[in-house]
Amino acid sequence: MLKIILTMIVLMVILANNPLFAWDGYEPVTGDYVDIDTHDIKKSNIIDYYDHFTGDYNTGIVEFVQKKKNVTRVEIFDLDSNSYRNFDMDNSKNNRKLLDENYKY
Repeated sequence: MLKIILTMIVLMVILANNPLFAWDGYEPVTGDYVDIDTHDIKKSNIIDYYDHFTGDYNTGIVEFVQKKKNVTRVEIFDLDSNSYRNFDMDNSKNNRKLLDENYKY
């Protein structure tokens, strides 16, 4: 029984630090990869994202969203650095279905 509980705790820790449903993208200027923790990216929404270059989670306000065929451009105002950032987010088949379900045109 103790072994099962310990296994469950380890799995919870691993899953908590791994965004399973994150939306993959990158910042074109720097080439840094990012993961947005939601597909609900309407203007003025507050989102959290993981910056692979810094290894940190940041928070930003969605300022602009432009959906194209292969990517969705998302401009945010980063509340941690007080600066604007642009991300090109992946519109692959799996991500596109989630985006179409949640994106408000």
